[in-house]
Amino acid sequence: MNSPSDSPSGFGPRTILALRLDIKTGWALHRPGGVISSGSVNFAGYQLERFGKKYARFSRWLGEFNRSGASAPVVRFVIQNRIAVRSPVWHPDALLGVMAIWCERCETDYGGWNEDSVRHFACGDFSAPDRDLIQSAVAAGFHPKDAGEAMAIHLLRYSLKEAPI
Repeated sequence: MNSPSDSPSGFGPRTILALRLDIKTGWALHRPGGVISSGSVNFAGYQLERFGKKYARFSRWLGEFNRSGASAPVVRFVIQNRIAVRSPVWHPDALLGVMAIWCERCETDYGGWNEDSVRHFACGDFSAPDRDLIQSAVAAGFHPKDAGEAMAIHLLRYSLKEAPI
């Protein structure tokens, strides 16, 4: 999924949205009945773009989840441990702030886990490389396009196992 308009909608009472927050955010959505969809969205813009545009795009993308008027989901997130900041105007912690504001406004539960814990859950290794995350997701029956989507899938599976709602 590459655009906010492609966001899944139709939250129900047992909906969980898992996010791997990064400039290319991976997401996985668990809907009532066990249906899981996933994807990734690239919020990178133009090099000379104004500072807040990336975060505004992320905020609009989150807003797409609420357009149906259904109840907001439980949100689980992970931020990359090994962040190599690519730009002085980009940092995933700012996405966390945008996401927290959105969750508070929607009065939804949110919480995060350490990326290493999710890697260990998925691959049995706290420092498993991204290719192992992808292979593990494929072995579990998913088809992630990148490591961000694979991480979101494993975060969702980890959330369902460790703290079911």
